[in-house]
Amino acid sequence: MNKTRLFALACLIAAVPLTYIAKVSAGAVFKTVDEQGNVTFTDNPPADGDSREIKIRPINTQASTAPTGKIAEKKPEEEGKEVPYSASFITQPLNQSTVPPGQTEVVVQISLKPPLQTGHVVKLFHNGQARPPATSTRFTLTDLIRGEHKVRAQIFGVNGNRKAETQTITFYVKRYHP
Repeated sequence: MNKTRLFALACLIAAVPLTYIAKVSAGAVFKTVDEQGNVTFTDNPPADGDSREIKIRPINTQASTAPTGKIAEKKPEEEGKEVPYSASFITQPLNQSTVPPGQTEVVVQISLKPPLQTGHVVKLFHNGQARPPATSTRFTLTDLIRGEHKVRAQIFGVNGNRKAETQTITFYVKRYHP
């Protein structure tokens, strides 16, 4: 075997592990701090080696609440016809959950089967106080004081009759107090 082939084989043997190492470190993030104290995060560490690798935790994800599958088309005779709700419940926040300090909003999500019908409204009750009726199943509560909070909802039809009601959910808000 001549020297050229031997050199090529040595390079090939060395390149395979180097390629693997490059792929493994492709997702690395490095933190550098310059003389003025400015922090920079990069995927390319500086040549002087004055950086440290940051371990990134897995991303927090939430499943989509969008409907899946084909949407059934209404037949002309079903237009304007109210269908009774077979299920109505609050999916968010969870019952007996605690809102941590610093979180300023709480989303209340209501699930209905079938979905909210045209002309129907949802009235949310927070600590016994009714919020204005809405054509949405998602509400945001803000400026919550610390302590216990109770929410429930009622669904009203076109004629103003109550069609469904959710369970009452209790959640707690934690706030630092001096």
